Amino acid sequence: MASRGVSLLELLVAQALGLLLMLGLLKSVTDQLDQQRQNEDRTELRESSQLLSTVLRHSLSPAGFVDWTVAPLGASSPQLPGGAALFACPGDMLGSARQHASAAPTDWPRCGTVRARRETLQVVRQGADKDCLQQSVSGPWVVDRWYVSTGSLGSQLLCAGAGNPSGQALVAGVEEWVFRFLVQHPNGHTQWFYTADMGPANDPRWQGVVRLEVCWVLSSSAQGRGGSQAHRIQSTRPTCQRGSDGQWLPGVLRAAGDRRLWQRHTQTLALLNTPGVTE
Repeated sequence: MASRGVSLLELLVAQALGLLLMLGLLKSVTDQLDQQRQNEDRTELRESSQLLSTVLRHSLSPAGFVDWTVAPLGASSPQLPGGAALFACPGDMLGSARQHASAAPTDWPRCGTVRARRETLQVVRQGADKDCLQQSVSGPWVVDRWYVSTGSLGSQLLCAGAGNPSGQALVAGVEEWVFRFLVQHPNGHTQWFYTADMGPANDPRWQGVVRLEVCWVLSSSAQGRGGSQAHRIQSTRPTCQRGSDGQWLPGVLRAAGDRRLWQRHTQTLALLNTPGVTE
């Protein structure tokens, strides 16, 4: 009996099945690559946040400390430069960290241009130590300044210290960087304030700060690395902005083609060395 050849219909069916199989394999490989990239992004964000938390604790834990053995005789309050252990601006801060290591009121910091969700924090502590850039400071005061800058390398958190007033990037991808301050009033009552409500460096509220809440939003570094399914994982970018009820406001909608991942972190730090702390 003569052998029967493959019909055109059978050939088309076989090709279609083969194409479906190849598409399935391609989808599987793509999903695995996306998952791998997303895991890498999450690891990167977690490590960046841990680094940020560590350097903040190192800088803030001794904030405002005064060695009373060398304090001015009869002094009733710490002779802190810059007015207080902490000072923040809702944007830029004028002058340098080295300049504000002086206790002269003429050298106290002032605020410049307001920048939404990109605030500046300055921390003062006593002693011959290293600043946030590990530059030696002879003392008696160490000043660290933290701020966010956006440029060709993206949004970065920088620090400038009294030992080196030129800011250097510490953490990349910091898109929001904002603060709240818990102020203890003379009558013992405490109240949270946003940076814009705290006032200039000579405002007595700065002397009453007992806790600081820092909020930051980190983004993964590589555009598109989050994978084609990133929009399903996160449809919006989280924000550090709160409503009048104290709850987080809805996130910002993801831009078309943006495959980054984001994480929001908050850290609350007690300032145990400042005046008025009762714990």
